[in-house]
Amino acid sequence: MKTSFSEALTSPEVEIMEGGAITDAKTRFTDLKAMLDSNKDNLKMDAMKRIINLVARGKDVSELFPAVVKNVAARNLEVRSYLAILLQIALLKKLVYVYLVRYAEEQQDLALLSISTFQRALKDPNQLIRASALRVLSSIRVPMIAPVMLLAIRESVRDMSAYVRKVAAHAIPKLYSLDESLQGELIECIDYLLGDKRTLVLGSAVYAFEKTCPDRMDLLHAHYRSLCKALADVDEWGQIVMIGLLTRYARSQFVAPTPSEGVDPDLSLLLSSCRPLLQSRNCAVVLAVAQLLYYCAPNSLHPSISKSLIRLLRGPREVQNVVLMNIATICSVNPVCGVQIISVVFFISTTMRRFSAHNLHLFLGSLMFRILEGIASGQFSPGNETKFTALFKDLFEPYLKSFFVRPNDPKQIKVLKLQVLTLLISSTNVQLVLRELQTYVSMDEFADAAVEAIGQCALRVGTVADSCLSGLVNLIASSNENVVSAAVVVLKRLLHSDAPLPLLTRLLRLIDSVKAPQARACVQVFFFFLKMKMLAPDLLRMIAKNFTHEKEVVKLQVVNLAAKLYLTDKDSCELLVHYVLQLARYDQSYDVRDRCRFIRNLLFGNSKLSAHALDIFMTAKPSPVMQSSFKDREQFQLGTLSHFLNQRCNRYKDLPAFPEVAPDPSLRRSSSKTLDVITDEQLLHGDVKPDEDFYFDEEENDEKEDTEEESEADEDEDEDEDESESGEEADENEEEEDETKSDEEQPKAIVQENSTGACGGGETGLLSGSANLDLLLDLNFETIPSAASAYTTTSAKYVDEDYKLLLSHATWTLGVAVEFRFLREPSTLSSSMTTVMLRFTNLSEVSSPEISVEPKEMSGVGTSKKFSVSVLSPKQSCLERIHIDFGDSKKVSEWSLESCNDNKLRNSFKLEAPMGEQLEPILLSEAKFVNLAAGLSGMSEYSAKLGRRLEANDLYQVANCAPVERSQVYFCAQTRSKKQVVLIILHEKQVTVHSENIVLGSILCTDISSFSD
Repeated sequence: MKTSFSEALTSPEVEIMEGGAITDAKTRFTDLKAMLDSNKDNLKMDAMKRIINLVARGKDVSELFPAVVKNVAARNLEVRSYLAILLQIALLKKLVYVYLVRYAEEQQDLALLSISTFQRALKDPNQLIRASALRVLSSIRVPMIAPVMLLAIRESVRDMSAYVRKVAAHAIPKLYSLDESLQGELIECIDYLLGDKRTLVLGSAVYAFEKTCPDRMDLLHAHYRSLCKALADVDEWGQIVMIGLLTRYARSQFVAPTPSEGVDPDLSLLLSSCRPLLQSRNCAVVLAVAQLLYYCAPNSLHPSISKSLIRLLRGPREVQNVVLMNIATICSVNPVCGVQIISVVFFISTTMRRFSAHNLHLFLGSLMFRILEGIASGQFSPGNETKFTALFKDLFEPYLKSFFVRPNDPKQIKVLKLQVLTLLISSTNVQLVLRELQTYVSMDEFADAAVEAIGQCALRVGTVADSCLSGLVNLIASSNENVVSAAVVVLKRLLHSDAPLPLLTRLLRLIDSVKAPQARACVQVFFFFLKMKMLAPDLLRMIAKNFTHEKEVVKLQVVNLAAKLYLTDKDSCELLVHYVLQLARYDQSYDVRDRCRFIRNLLFGNSKLSAHALDIFMTAKPSPVMQSSFKDREQFQLGTLSHFLNQRCNRYKDLPAFPEVAPDPSLRRSSSKTLDVITDEQLLHGDVKPDEDFYFDEEENDEKEDTEEESEADEDEDEDEDESESGEEADENEEEEDETKSDEEQPKAIVQENSTGACGGGETGLLSGSANLDLLLDLNFETIPSAASAYTTTSAKYVDEDYKLLLSHATWTLGVAVEFRFLREPSTLSSSMTTVMLRFTNLSEVSSPEISVEPKEMSGVGTSKKFSVSVLSPKQSCLERIHIDFGDSKKVSEWSLESCNDNKLRNSFKLEAPMGEQLEPILLSEAKFVNLAAGLSGMSEYSAKLGRRLEANDLYQVANCAPVERSQVYFCAQTRSKKQVVLIILHEKQVTVHSENIVLGSILCTDISSFSD
């Protein structure tokens, strides 16, 4: 039967587009692919504009990657560049790089095919193309190309364009995350970038420092003063990273500033450079400067912090949230003298007389549990007064009204402002704060927080305790459950002093009329036996009558009361206690039955704990401590994510403490003039200014350069980023007098040093023999053999004595079988050859004729000469040695056998040596091993998981290697043919092989992993 619609419409590959048309996913980009394959540049540009539009809207266009990547090698400049903001010229190549940066990590295999094109683009005359090529290259997360990325970064950090150097700085952390063993080489690049004269580069250089080697403070000594002086001109986000780094540097390199000794001149340079940034438009910069001044500046500079942070409270709610948390932390860590709160007990007892019967019942019913809980803690003994800490009139008290709640504030902001208000309360402003809090109580959403704040006022300022408690007692009759609950909690905390006997007596008499489970759970009145010895057993009897109908929380407290009365007044209530425990034993609640079982064993058992039951149950509880919730946040640095979340986050580092003795300051003065000691007064009045000579003549031409750049094809970038080729050449001419002569030689020197130092002579020949270092496709991964070994060889740690079958006797009529084993001993013919022992055995019933054994000539395989096997009697064997140079590869050596009789019977066998047998052990020290392993990284490093833990003897069976001195996990060897070093690191669950020969290293790593399975 025919359907009214196509069956293809039901396929999951069909997509409904935004316009309502139904398209097949396989053909939806057909038109774009055709446009990209076209020979017309305008069609390619239109296609790229549409693709970038889709990328910007979050659409998945990854399937176009092959078609787009072909256009990387566009020919003319009009097709290779892109500017659409001012000149409305869509230039293809920039669009292509925008696309590649987005999808290079997802389509790594296809991106690898175009690496040579990206590397050629690093030589492009256009700075934006060079930067885009480096950005795409660093986005390919494949460990194999790490050495190629390192070469590209080394060249880019010395590029004429500051924008390219900036991109190179951002590529350094990407390469470090890909291969951490390259840290040493990357630190050299970072050190060079930190000395850059362009502020466009410095922020990114500091970012690379923080991500790659944040603990290497010794690198900053030579650049410290230049970083301080350039701080004001670095981009905003670079300022944030730089200020954070300089904060840690100041805390570790300078002693704490004191009024008597003054401020270190280098520290004063940092403080004077940062203070103007308190007026920054970026909130994060202001907060970063505030935390630097808070942790590193003398007290005379702290008032400048408060005004800047108050200004940030006019910002978005997210900014307000962060700023208020930092303000609250600053306020909570400055306690001074303690004050005593006046007694509130007599106020409560006198206020009860003015209550009506109904309000009194509500008050006592809600407050009973809280009060009795406080009495149970043993804190209501006569003469025991609680002391509370008052906060110093700190930096933010003049701005008290800035923390008043506004109607349009979010709830979280309101709560934070209330907490700051309570921290700023003093005897001079308490009345103003209380009037404000009375208004907040009527707001349903945070009335409980307002009630809590009123309690804080009573605790911190004793003169207003009466009025605060009066208001709290009145709130008990409120219809708002949140208000009542908060008032009860606050009153319970305030009543941790000696309660009057009449109040406690009336509370006990209301137990029958109280219906709330939490209130009825206040059966801990067993603590009153000192004052009301006759009432406590009666209270237990009254509640025991309705035990089965009580809520679980009440039953648990009844069981506790029974146990404590049994311990203190056993004679008068023993039967009653047994009755209550019997009811609890068969209660429906698991928790009640468990509590009963615990108490019965403790009271009636014979264990060691039973003798201490009185101490266990009657121990006094400590009084609740009312302190700021921000007190715990002081352990974290202000402005950090850990401080905001109040938990230690990943990669968080504690701020170091000031040293008692300052390190040698001459390290920072090697290239700068001497600074004088600065006093607090000079810092306070801003008399210290950065050295104006820091801003070099190069910066004075920025405006002129930017004007020229506006006519170029790069106006959509930042002024510093969009330097034209002519502008860069002008900058380079100015810099050549000071640095070009010495710097231009450094890239070559670094390449040669790493090659020779890491890999010996093999890699040097590789790099020097290549015509183009920056093209991956031109790299020849075959290594050049060395004439002699640079290391001392040693004897094998393991030799396999078992022979393996090479040629079966059943394959020819002579009946001679051939077996072999590797001797793992030096060859007598050549040090590059592997020695193999062959065993010929006559398994027939008759004697075998003489057999001629001759190697076949094969390319790249050297062997010993032909030989003859004498006549063998039945069951007789003969041993012969052969020597083969396998070339440190998987090449096969083929040998032919021919009988020396009239029949001329022929046969042959092929011999292949595992990679582990093509090694010879060498002697290395641990330090030498580590240095060699650091150089053999990237494409020369291979890792694999182990199925089980391998011991050294297990490893010797797979690879002919030797242990490194004083190490149980390091093993070393060299290849027999080309004398290339092979390093093996044997972890518990992983093996790592470092080798110049990428084929041998990969196969050897796989063989070791397979052996562990």
